This record gives sequence, structure tokens and C-alpha cells, in this order.
Amino acid sequence: HTSFFGFSTVLSEPAAACATRTRVAFHAQYATALGSFIAKRLGLIDRYYIAAHATEILRENYGPIHLAWRDSVLKDADAVFAVSNYTAELVRRRGVTEERIEVVHNGVDLDRFRPADATPIRKRLGISASRVLLSVSRLVKRKSVDTLIEAFQTIAPRHPDSILLIAGDGPERLHLTAMAADLIRKRRVLFLGKVADEDLPAYYSLADIMVMAGRAESNGDVEGFGLVFLEANACGTAVVGSRVGGVPEAIAEGVSGLLVEPGDAAGLAEALDSLLADDHLRMRLADQGRERAKKFTWDHAAGRIIERIASDADKRKRSKACTSF
Repeated sequence: HTSFFGFSTVLSEPAAACATRTRVAFHAQYATALGSFIAKRLGLIDRYYIAAHATEILRENYGPIHLAWRDSVLKDADAVFAVSNYTAELVRRRGVTEERIEVVHNGVDLDRFRPADATPIRKRLGISASRVLLSVSRLVKRKSVDTLIEAFQTIAPRHPDSILLIAGDGPERLHLTAMAADLIRKRRVLFLGKVADEDLPAYYSLADIMVMAGRAESNGDVEGFGLVFLEANACGTAVVGSRVGGVPEAIAEGVSGLLVEPGDAAGLAEALDSLLADDHLRMRLADQGRERAKKFTWDHAAGRIIERIASDADKRKRSKACTSF
């Protein structure tokens, strides 16, 4: 995040606006927008826009100065593009008016995320199991991989031909590997570490179920949307997630996947058990999920943003014309 006292960063945008005569700025998050806030007040730009995710809006441990300028730059933005209705509500609570909030869900690159040949990965990992569960996330507390391991420990005896793959790395890895030690020895759980981005479609395609049963943390960490679910769906894989943050917008319950309560290992075990035991249900969710993912493209997301920016430009022109008249 840009520090409030990072003056060189803050002042670089007004300087760039002067040099390039750019009149509109877009920020991927509020932390870089203080320069636009200043440039707008100096008349160096006309408008600026901010994308909002969730965690950065929820966190309150930045100190009073940081929180004050966060709220100021959000409220002064000509529009805040929230990745979910959940995030939109968070932005609303920060004082951003309704007409300045637009919900634009994250998109999926459908040219990249589509069913792929997973045979090379299956051979490389030496996987003979017929049913594969996959988790793709950073190994941090809010991703709740511990809940997934606990759930898999419950159902593993009932599904002896299943395996859990955990892709990703992070500070929780040591704790999680210790927790799953017995299943690791039996090669029922494999920790893959960080996987290459180009291999993700093949991993999603290898899986029968992609699981990320996250939870909200007290420090504000939460899933603002859950793009991994749509990526997996686009590759033809059923998904399971938690009713937390914006995840219920990424997963259409009973259509593209199943939802469980956060931190509920028993509920998660039941959901996974039902999908492993019912091929028809699992394949129906996978097929419907793939169709639904087609509605969440980056072209659509970009189009919504461009449409709002263009609409604001037209309103500005009409306002100037009326004033001149």
C-alpha cells in the first residue's frame, strides 16, 4: 500500500497529468489514489475511479490519518467499482453515495481457462486415484485449509479412491502439513507448493471438485469475490465454497457448486461426500458451472467500466454545454 507519507509517489500523478494532459485516472485500489485526489482538486484531472475488493476496505488497523484519507479518496472518486455486492456494501458504509457505486464482478479469461489435458500432471504426480479434490490458494488462515483437511480426514475412509491436492504456499504450511501428516504418509494428501500459472487450467481440469472453504478473519481478511471458483468452473469442474464475503456471488448454489458455513468441517465433509457419491450431481454442477462462467468475462467487466467512464464524460459535456448556453 502507498504510504500517506510517500510524497514522491503521491506527487508523481499530478506531475504526470501535467506532462501528458491526461484527464481521467483509474486505480486498481484506493491505496494509489491519493495523487488523483490531489490532482482533481488542483484541476489537473477531471475524474478518477477506484476498484474495490474487500479486505482493503475492511481493515481498520492503519491508524487515524490513513483511515481518514482512505475514506476521503473513496468518497471523492467519481465511481468505485466493487467486485461484488458484498464489497459494494462495505464501500457504502465508508460514506460513498449510491450513485458512485458500480458492481463489476471479476472476469475469467475463457481463452486460458477451459478444459485441458491433465494426463501429464497426473503422471508427473503419480496419481492413480479416480477422484481428485483440489484446493488452490495461499496457505493463510482465512483460506481455511485446516477446515478442508479436517473434512477430508472424515470422508477419506468412505472414499478410498480419492486424493486431496493442496496447491499454494504460505505461513500456514508447516501447521497444515503436521495436521495432515498421516494422510500425507498414505499419499492421500499432496502439498504441491506454488504451481505455475500456466499449469492452473490443467490442475483445475484434473480435479473432480475444487474446494476453498474460506472464512473471515478478525483483522478484516475476507474473500471479496472468489475468482478461483469461476476459473475452475470454466475448466469444467464443480466447486465448493463458504457463505462468506462475496463467495455466494461467485458460486451459484446448486447450479455451479455448493456452499457451506465457514469453519464448519462437518458441513464441508457432508458437501464433499455428496459430490463424491453422486456422479450425476457432480457432473451437472460442472456442466452448469462451465456455462455460467461464460457470463463472467474480462471483456464484460472492462465494458462495464468503460461504459460508466464514457457516461460520466457525456454528462460532463452536457453540463458544460448547458452552462455555456
